[in-house]
Amino acid sequence: MPNVKVETRTQGNIVTTIYDAPVGSVSTKERKRLGRISDTGSVQIEWMTKDVADYDVVIYMIENTIFHRDDTTYYDLVRDLGADDIVRGGESSRPTTRLSVRFGFGLLKRVTLAFRNGLPSSTSTLMSSTSS
Repeated sequence: MPNVKVETRTQGNIVTTIYDAPVGSVSTKERKRLGRISDTGSVQIEWMTKDVADYDVVIYMIENTIFHRDDTTYYDLVRDLGADDIVRGGESSRPTTRLSVRFGFGLLKRVTLAFRNGLPSSTSTLMSSTSS
């Protein structure tokens, strides 16, 4: 994302990632080294959107993301498998992610469902920014 500075800070087993955009800042927090639960896993303990004002920053980041197409992995897999196929990596254990993977609920569908269930009107702003 051009014009977005990403900074990561670690304090103990908490990793904070700060996204500083021209329209504001958002951050996430993640707990690492979970001991008995999973020494290599992590748990998201703070998400990007904590307040309605955070939507503008996230929308800016979505609208200014640049995707670089790289088909080499796909063609390497086709060559190795001998045909097209579906290759899936690990899947998150969060219920929303499981729904997304199993039933094809993309971001727009999730936001639409959330909006229908009475989330703030700012959700419609986020929804309209992802529809293009």
